[in-house]
Amino acid sequence: MRKQLAAENKVAKYLRYAVGEIVLVVIGIVIALQINTWKNDLQNRALEKAYLKNLQKDMLLQIEINQVQSDYERGIISKTDSALSFLDNKIEVSKLVELLNFITGRHTFVANNVTFENMGSTGNSIHIRKSEILNELIRYNQILEYTMMVINNNNYEIVDGQFGHFVANNDLGLSLDKKNKITKEKGWNGEERFLLSQQLSKRKLISNIIISRVDSLTLDTQKLINEIDSYLK
Repeated sequence: MRKQLAAENKVAKYLRYAVGEIVLVVIGIVIALQINTWKNDLQNRALEKAYLKNLQKDMLLQIEINQVQSDYERGIISKTDSALSFLDNKIEVSKLVELLNFITGRHTFVANNVTFENMGSTGNSIHIRKSEILNELIRYNQILEYTMMVINNNNYEIVDGQFGHFVANNDLGLSLDKKNKITKEKGWNGEERFLLSQQLSKRKLISNIIISRVDSLTLDTQKLINEIDSYLK
């Protein structure tokens, strides 16, 4: 048609046709870009939802981990209270030793943040469109990492390094008699009783601190799960 118009020297009609062609091409490009943007937006929303769902799964597992830790520490506290009753002559020395051996144990705390770490290392955190949610995730991960550091450092420095050392080195001077019965040949002096009381009280305090931190973390975890739920809806 352009050739025909040009041949007939109809310049005005030719220009109108050419301009019309350009407009149609531009409209087509704009529509294609909009469709592409729409598709990308759908893909990004799908990725965001998938990441948030996986984060929630990680956090639900973290709540279970927290509960296991808390239950273990409450068990330690119960055993420590039983060991302290030795000072009131309520249990035998053999039972005390059994309890001391149990109390030297400790439970390593685990931070279940696989999805968040993956998002950070791959740069996929950009798919979380709502800045408030992303900021909350960052803050939560910092709290989680800090909680893990505090608990495991306390386990290493105090439970292993102090209480475990106290039991392993037999600082109370226990021994076996000829019948292989645990005994204390020279009896218990005030210093040894004080040492036992201090070590047990410190061990109990560590478990109480861990429970407090873990329970606080559980509240933060559940709050963030609910916020993500609300956002996804």
